[in-house]
Amino acid sequence: MSKTYAHGHNARRPLADRFWEKVRRSDGCWEWTGALDHKEYGIIGGSPEKQAHRCAWALYYGAVPEGKLVLHRCDNRKCVRPDHLFLGVAQDNTDDMILKGRNATGDRHWTRLPQHRATVLRVVASMHR
Repeated sequence: MSKTYAHGHNARRPLADRFWEKVRRSDGCWEWTGALDHKEYGIIGGSPEKQAHRCAWALYYGAVPEGKLVLHRCDNRKCVRPDHLFLGVAQDNTDDMILKGRNATGDRHWTRLPQHRATVLRVVASMHR
């Protein structure tokens, strides 16, 4: 006899069943409706691949090769549609980000302070000389 939890889920339900019931399919991205991590990527428990998009790849294409990342063509972190995903390494992810203009440069870069904050810091620094 399998264990049933208070919220009605069966402990032995197949991963694919638990996974695909948390996906909202459309003509575009298939969005994960389950839990999200701190970076807004979908997550699922009970899977060797904890991130939902990696789990989708594994369910559809097979295991993710060691050292490979599962990247999004669509740049939607919640998307788990297999044909929106591709395998790559960290450099592929960086190249994709730059190609699509998602990298922070100039005033958007984390090392740049907005003018009003720079002015406040100069004033505070001058008061402590």
